[in-house]
Amino acid sequence: MAGPLKTLYGALAASTFLSGVSIVYGEEEINDQSQPLPMVVMVPVGGEIGPSGYEGAGDPVVERRWSVLEQVDLYLWAFNTTPGAGPIDHADATETLRSNVLAALQDQRAQYTDVANVSYGLAFIAQRESWKAMDGAFVRYGRALVLSVTAEITVAMPVPAEATITETDITTTITAGP
Repeated sequence: MAGPLKTLYGALAASTFLSGVSIVYGEEEINDQSQPLPMVVMVPVGGEIGPSGYEGAGDPVVERRWSVLEQVDLYLWAFNTTPGAGPIDHADATETLRSNVLAALQDQRAQYTDVANVSYGLAFIAQRESWKAMDGAFVRYGRALVLSVTAEITVAMPVPAEATITETDITTTITAGP
């Protein structure tokens, strides 16, 4: 089963709201200009870990559940293709991309398929945004809009390894009936 980051990536890539948008993963890709714009770069940030309770009828020592408030920053790059377009025009194009990304987040529970069993039902929610200069880029279209999204991810204990029985001792008793 795919984890929450792959699930979010797949949901964004499958959304019709982001048709024609490059979706890439990793902090290393923030300033990569080999991808066509518009582009969304997924950068996992991490989050607070806390207990979220126990499994019903489970052993509290063994069956504890944890939760992570996972934050992912989405770097949005876009530009205006009109000849003579300036920084404010590129900012406007980036804001249009933002509305499409927010629509894709609304659409993230849509069914899509890939070769792995992808989990459905995660709800990454937009929390805040900020504008950042795209330092290190050799062509600049102004600033990138960074949209921070979070989801509470439950982390279950893995299934214990199977035990191998190497020896058995069976005692039988036969009781005659009436």
